[in-house]
Amino acid sequence: MKPLPNPGKTTPLSRLIEGRIIELGLSEKTFLADLGYRNFSKGRERLLQFRKAKGLRGLKHLENQLAEALKVDVSTVQKAISETWVTAQLWEDEKYAASFEPHAVLKTDRTRPSQITMCALTGGPQRWLVVEFERDSAPVTYVSQVLRDLPEIAPFFGKVLGFWINYTPSSCVEFDRSGQAVAEFSRAKRVGVALAGG
Repeated sequence: MKPLPNPGKTTPLSRLIEGRIIELGLSEKTFLADLGYRNFSKGRERLLQFRKAKGLRGLKHLENQLAEALKVDVSTVQKAISETWVTAQLWEDEKYAASFEPHAVLKTDRTRPSQITMCALTGGPQRWLVVEFERDSAPVTYVSQVLRDLPEIAPFFGKVLGFWINYTPSSCVEFDRSGQAVAEFSRAKRVGVALAGG
């Protein structure tokens, strides 16, 4: 089998598949055909997604075929998939931390938008729920910045009950509508995070 590109970061699922294909002496086309792929390029793209901890949604129906094609127990495949979800979360956290800027997130009475498609087309949760702070402003001004323009209603998400301020990726404080702190968290409140779905 010709090695897949980008030998750097990989996932437990990708390592299991690639390792077993080599050990069994399978061609990539044979392996993908065993999984039910008739379109080789589509199947190969799925394998490449596994390296990036993507394409994991809807994998339940492939667990048995993967186990048969790789000649391993289903539990081995399930473990690799589970560990890959953990990897996806870690990579997402690293990416989030690398680009982090302090910001606020509105707390609303609905956690999911009322009209998912329209919400997505108009900017999604990032547009309607996230409050960016003025550049180079001091943390002591964050609450007053949010309160200055705090809406009664957030489009698609309903009544605004309060807000969270993410000071760092590992420091978040929840405030009520009057700006009183009500809880502290060791993890930032995030919106619109979809893991491993691509």
